[in-house]
Amino acid sequence: MTDRLESDARGRVGRLPSPGAVLAGVCLLLTACATTPAPPKARLLRPGPQSLPANTVTGELIIAQLEGATVSIRALSREALQRFYGGQRDLANPFADLPAGAPRPMAFLLHLRNDSPEPLSFDPTAARLADQEGRRQGPLDYPALYAFLAGLEGGAARLRAIQRTVLTATVVVPPGGERQGLLLFPELQEGARAVLVDLASLYRGSAPQLLVFQFVVVEEP
Repeated sequence: MTDRLESDARGRVGRLPSPGAVLAGVCLLLTACATTPAPPKARLLRPGPQSLPANTVTGELIIAQLEGATVSIRALSREALQRFYGGQRDLANPFADLPAGAPRPMAFLLHLRNDSPEPLSFDPTAARLADQEGRRQGPLDYPALYAFLAGLEGGAARLRAIQRTVLTATVVVPPGGERQGLLLFPELQEGARAVLVDLASLYRGSAPQLLVFQFVVVEEP
């Protein structure tokens, strides 16, 4: 019986992996971990140098002081967009809990203030987002966005939030009035390092206003 136990013990010891095999396995595991691609970092927009003398930068806000009007714009990260909707009474963030791989818009918060005796009008569908390569994009395809959000859980609440916060049609700000809303563009194109937002259809009365805001693209820390 003792001989058989000793024989079994020697057999079990003989089946243990050698130190070299253990080391090789560890190396393979470390190599696999090292080569696993890290999730892509979010790309954020920050105010860049401004080419128009009417523009000034305060923190993440770009402010254009026009004759009789003030226009400000801020690029919103996903977290800032969540905070924006969190401050809206009875409105949910329509872009929260999207399915994996769903496109996410590039959002800007625009504020218009009219101090002139004439109406201030702005057509958001004419706004353009352009990068350093001259690639230009218009606002999101809103009918397609509505159809996509309507098919998600809480679709009705998502659509209600879009309709109350996003600028999708011409806005007229009367003398002494103010208006705020979101501009939504498609995600930044690959290779974009700097972008500008061109508000191509802003008028004080019948006079067009030149308004361009410039941003640089940075990676999420």
